[in-house]
Amino acid sequence: MINIKEDAVMAILLAVLIVCPWAILGLDIKPKSSADIVVVPSEGPALSSPVSPMFGRSRYFLIINLKNGTVKAVQNRFRLETHAVGLRVAHLLLNEKAGIVIAKRIGPEPFRNLNARGIRIYVGNPTTVEDAVRQLKRKTLAEAKRPNAQIHFGLEQQQKKAQQPGSRLL
Repeated sequence: MINIKEDAVMAILLAVLIVCPWAILGLDIKPKSSADIVVVPSEGPALSSPVSPMFGRSRYFLIINLKNGTVKAVQNRFRLETHAVGLRVAHLLLNEKAGIVIAKRIGPEPFRNLNARGIRIYVGNPTTVEDAVRQLKRKTLAEAKRPNAQIHFGLEQQQKKAQQPGSRLL
């Protein structure tokens, strides 16, 4: 039987998570993830889309369920933010129950937050999302032991792109 004090603590924790969604990362809670859920940062919403060179600032995250073959495209609503993008993206992927992430480059903040929650991170140079999943299944991707992009790599790439004539970020 749960006592009143435990109910109150749970209610407070729930309220904190609603008001401050990335608090789950700070509390070192390990949410349920699935090794069957693979996430790939993408430039578009389809399996044929190119893998994004920037993890936290990709246009989309494709969430692939290897068990049942479903694919879900989630627009990255944090890509144009200036602060805590890696933290916010990590929380987004935790909510999707990601167990594996495949990326070309991943910076220190998302790497630390995902890795600390048991999400396996693989890096390589796949061309499309479909190619990334194929390489994962063939075991030709390397499991990342550390970040392979500097802090703010994605922000710097975004700023360079914005300075090019005729570019559009959205």
